[in-house]
Amino acid sequence: MLKKLFSETVVYGMGTILPRLINYLLVPIHTGVLQTDSYGIVAYFYAYAALLNVLYTYGMETAFFRFVDKKEGIFDQIFTAILTTSLLFSGILIAFSSNIAAGIGFPESGNYVTWFAILIATDAILAIPFAQLRKQGKAVKFALVKISNVVLNVALNVFFLIVCRDIYEGKYLTGFQEIINTFYDPELGLGYAFLSNMIANILQIPWFINMFRQVRLRFHWKGFQPVFLYAYPLIFSGMAFCINEVADRILLKYLFPEEKLKLSSIEAIGIYSACYKLSIFITLAVQAYKYAAEPFFFAQAGKQGSPQLFARAMKFFVIVLSIMFVAVNVNLGWISDLFLRKEAYKEGLFVVPILLMGNIFLGIYYNLAVWYKVTDKTRYGAYISIGGAFFTLVLNLLLIPQIGYAGSALVTLFCYFGMAVSSYLIGQKFYAVPYDLGSAIFYLLIASVIVWIGREIQIEPQWGNFFIQNALLALFALLVLFKERNEFKQLFQRNKAIQD
Repeated sequence: MLKKLFSETVVYGMGTILPRLINYLLVPIHTGVLQTDSYGIVAYFYAYAALLNVLYTYGMETAFFRFVDKKEGIFDQIFTAILTTSLLFSGILIAFSSNIAAGIGFPESGNYVTWFAILIATDAILAIPFAQLRKQGKAVKFALVKISNVVLNVALNVFFLIVCRDIYEGKYLTGFQEIINTFYDPELGLGYAFLSNMIANILQIPWFINMFRQVRLRFHWKGFQPVFLYAYPLIFSGMAFCINEVADRILLKYLFPEEKLKLSSIEAIGIYSACYKLSIFITLAVQAYKYAAEPFFFAQAGKQGSPQLFARAMKFFVIVLSIMFVAVNVNLGWISDLFLRKEAYKEGLFVVPILLMGNIFLGIYYNLAVWYKVTDKTRYGAYISIGGAFFTLVLNLLLIPQIGYAGSALVTLFCYFGMAVSSYLIGQKFYAVPYDLGSAIFYLLIASVIVWIGREIQIEPQWGNFFIQNALLALFALLVLFKERNEFKQLFQRNKAIQD
């Protein structure tokens, strides 16, 4: 079973990690083209987009997996509901785009709001078709759609932000200037980052034409009511999660101590957001695992030995993320050189280890959250997430005016740690799982110590430093192999027996 979970994690990783890694090419593009304040505006808008995504899908993706085998026509019902509400919500946003732009402090950005309204509606409408692909085991198609979307998004960003700009300025291909001048507006600038994303999202729709042809738009409240009652607590937990994820960027705009730290709030958002991107390696691994684990946990929950299976899955999960934590931190120097193209962004690199560890605890929380999903006690997920959101808001309000975005990074770590601990303590009362806490604590502590040692050891030349840093990574990996040699041996023997 674990082999199946990890193999599906790899496949879904191709559909989540690879697209995001490709999308990660936008970081050097944007940090090379945009100044820190412009990049801050991009990050600020996407912070609001994350909150809206939760409202648009209102827990229906998880509800789909819970009810798809229990209720006939559930795909049609959920799809109809999301299609209707998405068109309604985006219609309102578009109608009041100028007022909304002024309300968030960017009065000249009404077109950005319109593009985001279309972008978010498309995301929500396609959420259930993507869930259907996962349910049907069509991981390859899932990956192809995701990859093609992000490749197109990156290509459009390059085209608008670099190619069109350079042709417009007469740097090369001057024969195309007349054509470029018919549609390219140099004043739009960072707006092309939003426009590219919107176009790429819309062009995902043709992949699902056959699925859409089979949809019967129908809605019956009596049949939909239990689905909604299951899902609606997930709205609060989802919103709370988004607050944990993006509230810092919103609050930085209003609370950042500009005079004290000699930096504007929008520049701070740009620097912090760019450095936050360097924690993406852990984030992507967590996301890929979550895509595979959610249907896996539902399928295994009622079977004998499932708690032990979930405990082993958690153990290997923590091991993998601990190794990744060390790998990213000991190589942070050349990674930052590769992706943060302007030196101004690198002043925030000190927050990366904190954010990486915070995302590890987020992944642990996702593992622990299985108990409230399989026992239909989703309200507890909402309670924990709302508590985390309250904690996030209060501590950001206290720390940002004192230490700027360093406070936001610390809050991220504290929040996800607290949520993981809370979920474990409550979950053991309703669905006891024998997690190996000793191993998890051991690996996370050792990984943290190794990263601290690596940061203290800095030598010249650079190749020597690179060698020493990665030698520490190799030592950690060898420690894991030695300590878990029996586990790996059992896993290998079991897989060999299955193949025989």
